[in-house]
Amino acid sequence: MSNVEKSSSPWLTQDKFEDFLQAVPLITELQTKKKITKPYWPLSPEEFQMLYKMTYYCALGIVETLELVASDIDLEKKIVNIRKEGGKLEQATIPPIIADEIKQYLKTHKKRLFVVNRDSPWRYAMAAAKIAKLNFYEEKR
Repeated sequence: MSNVEKSSSPWLTQDKFEDFLQAVPLITELQTKKKITKPYWPLSPEEFQMLYKMTYYCALGIVETLELVASDIDLEKKIVNIRKEGGKLEQATIPPIIADEIKQYLKTHKKRLFVVNRDSPWRYAMAAAKIAKLNFYEEKR
């Protein structure tokens, strides 16, 4: 793959994801409808970072990540159990790059892992992407 193809890829590379994660704790203001305000976030920057890491590394959808409870994580087998409608269960792998961090996170999060609705992680991600100079696309209709 040429450098041109790499730079125009729509995927978030590992390097760009790391830039994004480093930008998460730097958010001090939020621009919404041409207003700039100091944001209130229901999670700490570290919790948001873990939310994004689990979503990215375990290849989960954001809603799947937000619905996780501690008992959904099996660190021995290195899997995440994803509860679906109708009682169906899917599983995703916990890769080694994040396994130890999840283990530490579970020490302080015994029930629901991320107590937040879907809007906050989205707004937080857009603000972090702007700081990291990532070209995230957003469209609201």
